[in-house]
Amino acid sequence: MFISGIMVNDSDTLRYPASGNIDFTHGTLEFWIKLGYDPSSQDFWLFSTGEEAINEMHIYNDFGDLYFEYFDESGFATAVVADISSWSQGEWHHIAGVWDLENGMGNGEIIDLFLDGSNDSTSVDSSDFEDLGST
Repeated sequence: MFISGIMVNDSDTLRYPASGNIDFTHGTLEFWIKLGYDPSSQDFWLFSTGEEAINEMHIYNDFGDLYFEYFDESGFATAVVADISSWSQGEWHHIAGVWDLENGMGNGEIIDLFLDGSNDSTSVDSSDFEDLGST
């Protein structure tokens, strides 16, 4: 049962150390979001563990494309993307980023992205993007 939560708006940031809170070998990061604007109209960050492109993860929107990126200890990037351009302002949506570096996701990938319980993401060729952590 949902008891309480936190509201983070355009001017707020929630921060806590990733060390000791996130296992970079496997896990799930999930949250609910209610957008205050059309996701195709701008880019925005939902989650980031840093800006070094080593042992970090990002979930961000790029004008209607939601990316989940994972950078391993050597800086090698893996990413998946899903289209959220159909999402409307004021709607609630569930986002879950899943990773398993030891066993994979069963589809040949080490990460995956689920939106509202469905897996509609596709892999991104790591040569097609760069680390956006410092953007």
